[in-house]
Amino acid sequence: METEIKFNVTATVTSKAKIENNFVEIGSLIDNKIAELNFGGQLVSAETKQGVKKMKSEWNKMLEPVEAAFKAAISEAETPIKEIKALFKEHVTDKKAAGYNILSDKVKQYEDMEKAEKETVLRDYFDRCQEKYAFEFLAFEHCIRLPLLLSTSEKAYKEQILQKFQQTESDIAMIETQQYVFEILAEYKKTLNCNESIIAVNRRKEAEKAEIEKAYTAPETQTPKETLPEEETPEHRTWTIEINLFSTRYAAGQFISEFRELRKKYGATITNL
Repeated sequence: METEIKFNVTATVTSKAKIENNFVEIGSLIDNKIAELNFGGQLVSAETKQGVKKMKSEWNKMLEPVEAAFKAAISEAETPIKEIKALFKEHVTDKKAAGYNILSDKVKQYEDMEKAEKETVLRDYFDRCQEKYAFEFLAFEHCIRLPLLLSTSEKAYKEQILQKFQQTESDIAMIETQQYVFEILAEYKKTLNCNESIIAVNRRKEAEKAEIEKAYTAPETQTPKETLPEEETPEHRTWTIEINLFSTRYAAGQFISEFRELRKKYGATITNL
């Protein structure tokens, strides 16, 4: 489609702006006055300081009319420039932008449709991968960064999806070799980071074990022990409590609490910790 327009542009200065002035003459008068008042030879002391400051103020006021005349002349000369700038913006710059934006919107609408069609195809491929691997915790957004890029081919995106499922399968195989499989898997489903999940759970388990050992060895405040019938004295009564280190943090904490109560009440001890 041909978009070229052949313009016959007219934008010329019909008369060069020339400001009549006598600034050179005024400059000579200023030089003469500075020499006459001997500015360079002025000595400032406690006695003369106020006089010099007054001279400085009067000097500025004397030149204010000259500066005002200059500003007025410049403003008048700039008026036609401001007018042509406004005219150019209204009739050229703004209309150029309007045409560009219309075409941009049309292109964007079509590209959005292309992206939507591509996303539909890719989501269908993702669903087929889910049927094969059954990783319900894995979402489409975990495999592909949205919004889609038209510059990336459908084939490349499908490879990204498949690689994510294969990587997840490999991660789970690694997790299944660890001691705390179920807790690591639960952590992995939240982060999708195999190494971090393993490290986080192992550290948590070490902390739980240390807490149990601390509860066993820490001194307790002595309280009167409950007297049991002779046939149920501590010498004749044994509590068997199995601690499964695969248990959750809550279960470990519950054991610590219950053991402390038993020790306070009956003087219980732990063997085979």
